[in-house]
Amino acid sequence: MIRSAPRYLTALLLIVVAGFWKSYFAIPPEDTLATLHAHAIPLLLWLGMLIVQPWLIHSGNRKWHRVIGKTSFALFPIVAVTTTYIVFQDLGRNYDDPLGEIALGNFFSGFVHVAILVAFYAMAIYHRRNLNLHARYMLSTALPLVTPGIFRVIVFWLADFGFPVPSAFTMMTIVGIIPLALVAIDKLNGRIFPPFVYLTVAWSINLAGYKIVPFIDWWQDFAYWSLRLIS
Repeated sequence: MIRSAPRYLTALLLIVVAGFWKSYFAIPPEDTLATLHAHAIPLLLWLGMLIVQPWLIHSGNRKWHRVIGKTSFALFPIVAVTTTYIVFQDLGRNYDDPLGEIALGNFFSGFVHVAILVAFYAMAIYHRRNLNLHARYMLSTALPLVTPGIFRVIVFWLADFGFPVPSAFTMMTIVGIIPLALVAIDKLNGRIFPPFVYLTVAWSINLAGYKIVPFIDWWQDFAYWSLRLIS
């Protein structure tokens, strides 16, 4: 499975580019918010690194794998910080009612996506000498990119042909099949490793929180504070 990861991650890269083509890539750079560039460029580099690293390992080029891996110490903090900022920024940019149920649910989900990135990258570094664990933790950091990419492909490309546009929650529920499938593949290959089990749990928290957290007073207060912070 890990050997075939570059093919699936390349497909994800194509989905992300297609999904954000009309809203980002096709727009002149000077007409796009600088914060979006600061977010998009590091994430694309991160996805590119996820594609290259397994290939380097299986081609026996461990030296370059280590060299590129060390660059992640500089790249990942940028990914984490800019993604967090975009979560705050999007609350004020993308909703008529930023304190409504859908906005608050998406706001929570954004932080879960960041938490998955941070936690699974940290575990990947901790287990960097264990290939089975390290590779799975690193692969898990790609999951937060799946929902935004596929959702925008549907909205910007397929909806014109009558394809139904799912809600964000429905889209995330469908994407939740991926970690379950990864656990099943591990099982079929003879052993279940913890990373994909943890990823399934994290995504379940994401889905449950999306429906529950918007009705919690402290989350509403935090969102209100966030709007004042970014404005």
